[in-house]
Amino acid sequence: MSVVMQTCGAILFYMQSIDGLISPLNSTVKSEIFPHSVKGVGNGFCVICEAITLIISNQVYIHVIVLENLGLAFNFVLFAVTLAILAAVVYFWLGNWLPNSMLFLTQAHHEPSLTLEQCTHLTTFNEMGKILSILGGGYVANKFGRKKILIFMVSVNFISWILLCSSTSIMFIYLARCLAGSPEGLFSVIGSISVAELSSPKYRGLFSSILSVSFNLGLLFEAFLSAVFSSYKMLNLVNAAVSFCSMPTVLWFLESPYYLVHSHNARKAENNLRKVRPVSSEASFRKEFDAIKESVEGQGSLAEEEGRWWQLLKKKPIRKALFCSVVVSLTPAVSGNPQIRMFMSVVFPSNEFVSNSSYPLVFYAAAFAGSLLSILVLKYSPRRLLGIVSCAIVCILHCVICACCFFYEQNGDPLWKWAFLGCNLFLVALQAAIFTPLFDALRAEILPYSVREMGNSFGLVIRSLVLMASYRLFILMNESVGLFSNYIFFAVCAAMATVFAYALLPETTGKSLTDVQRELENNNRGKRVVEKY
Repeated sequence: MSVVMQTCGAILFYMQSIDGLISPLNSTVKSEIFPHSVKGVGNGFCVICEAITLIISNQVYIHVIVLENLGLAFNFVLFAVTLAILAAVVYFWLGNWLPNSMLFLTQAHHEPSLTLEQCTHLTTFNEMGKILSILGGGYVANKFGRKKILIFMVSVNFISWILLCSSTSIMFIYLARCLAGSPEGLFSVIGSISVAELSSPKYRGLFSSILSVSFNLGLLFEAFLSAVFSSYKMLNLVNAAVSFCSMPTVLWFLESPYYLVHSHNARKAENNLRKVRPVSSEASFRKEFDAIKESVEGQGSLAEEEGRWWQLLKKKPIRKALFCSVVVSLTPAVSGNPQIRMFMSVVFPSNEFVSNSSYPLVFYAAAFAGSLLSILVLKYSPRRLLGIVSCAIVCILHCVICACCFFYEQNGDPLWKWAFLGCNLFLVALQAAIFTPLFDALRAEILPYSVREMGNSFGLVIRSLVLMASYRLFILMNESVGLFSNYIFFAVCAAMATVFAYALLPETTGKSLTDVQRELENNNRGKRVVEKY
């Protein structure tokens, strides 16, 4: 089990640094916790403490999980090097040059001045990089494997943060934001697939929950940095440090047995599968490995014979699986999270609840708390039933939020606006607790191997376009009209998702990926068959 944690952890720790949330717009968010005379040195000291914490946590993580099987001597050397680096940092901090360099980095004249229009373009370039990487993510993952793509993601992410903290030209900043969006898009395609293919059926839901926890921890970490630190250059330096520190975990990532079988490397696939499975009988292990070979070689040979992977669309079960994947990819969007913080300022004027710069911190804290709950919920709950219930709850929540807004506009009772806030925070927590881990797991489980990567890419591109279109549409409206239209639209979407989950969604809890495909072929909804490996 520790090696299963190794392979998932290589992705999980990296997720803390790939969020495309932070942009040079944060240069306008100034810290108020330090006097002006020591603001630069004070923030520099905070950044050093944060970096030390990240390095220690990363090395402890590697010691406990990743390097467990590589020998005590290697672990001792690694920790000795880490302690030497930390000692050097502390020594130079007591000297003269480090405070001066921190002050130099935090000077305002090193921060580019951006207009609101340019900041809007930054978001557009980030989304463009994300969508472009999603489009090609499925193909490159199928062509080169998951591990190489993960290493590429970390490298590109590190380069993007370095560009952001060193560039003063707006064109280079645009390029950096586009590069920063591409790892996020690639990970959205590869992350859930890698977890599904490497984890056993018994623990697949648990690892999807851990993935959600790590992702929301990364968002909370970014929101904390943006609310506290005065210089976006220092912000980007910390993000670059996190990317660099996550490289060792990615290097020890195990390649997917499915990809190795597809690449005609069955021996290595068998070895990797043994590493990520607990000790069990040879018969049960052989049964699972044969099922993997059957799912890969059976449909993969059909694609090779007919010449193109899209020829598989002639098969009705694959068309059904692709349709389910697209709808499952769209389902997490029904919470309408991108618009929630925007409409919060309509009900709560400036600084009435919290300052504008603290809104992300509040909402990401709620999301992180919800994701912790997902560890308890998703491991044992039947996923089909959970999807039906959660979609119905979201539909009801959107209707309740609309009612709160209506009654608040009618009589101005502050009780209704606080109810509006509570429902929105609950909606954010529900998204992190159920929607994100549940439907990310389902995306990888319901697609056959032959179209797993391409199907995920297709579904995620559609989701990104729908979110961008809805976001642009509702912010162009009058504030009150846009608010009601947003929640009514997503209430209808949630109702449709409830019907879909009941009518088409297969039960995947405790089943191997091959069993899920058989269930889709037989149209055997709701029947739970648990395979123990």
